[in-house]
Amino acid sequence: MPGFRVGTNNSELNRLNPAPSTTDFLRSHRYKLLKFFDIATDNRQGFLAVKDISLPDKKVKSTSVKTIGTEYKFASQASYTDLKMNFYGTKNLLTALEEYADQPHNLAEGIGDFNTYKGAIEFVIFSEPDRTDGVKYVYQNAFVSEVTHGQVSYGTSDIKDIGVTIEFDFYEVFKISGGLVLDRQTKGTVSSGDD
Repeated sequence: MPGFRVGTNNSELNRLNPAPSTTDFLRSHRYKLLKFFDIATDNRQGFLAVKDISLPDKKVKSTSVKTIGTEYKFASQASYTDLKMNFYGTKNLLTALEEYADQPHNLAEGIGDFNTYKGAIEFVIFSEPDRTDGVKYVYQNAFVSEVTHGQVSYGTSDIKDIGVTIEFDFYEVFKISGGLVLDRQTKGTVSSGDD
C-alpha cells in the first residue's frame, strides 16, 4: 500500500507503519518514451501518444534433483515476457509501425538480416514531477513481433488504439537522480517470450 510499510521484526510483525516522508514512489503516469528504434520520439508527434507500457515479467524456471525421499529444486533459467506498448493511433504512426513489423519478414524479401531490423527502445519512469529522478529502461536487440489494430466502430468516437508487442534479447536499467545516471544494471542475455 503506497505510503505505508509492513514491519518485519517480531515486535512489529504485520503492523502498518507510515513510510518516511523521503520515500521516493514511482508514479505510473509519469513516464516518457525517449527512443523507438531509430526515432528520437521528441521529433515525431505520433510517438508522444503512448497510452501505456507493460513492462516484461521475469520468471525463473527451475530444475529438480530427486534423492531418496527428498526433492531439491534449483534455479535453471531466467526468462522474460515481451514488452507491450499501446499508442493512441494516428495515421503516420500506424503506417510507421506497420513498416517496423515488416522489417523482420515481408513477402518480397522473406526473413531479413537481423542487423537491419533489431534496435533499441528507451523510456523512463519518473518519481518526481520535475522529471529529474526515476528509472530508465533500455531494451536492446529489440524488434516488433506483433501489431494489433484494435477495433473500429460507428458506436464510439474514441481515438483508435494501436498495440505493439516487442521482443528483445536483454535490457539495461539506469537509476537517475537530478538528471544524472547513478547506477546501471544489465539484465543479462535472456530469452524473451513464453518459450
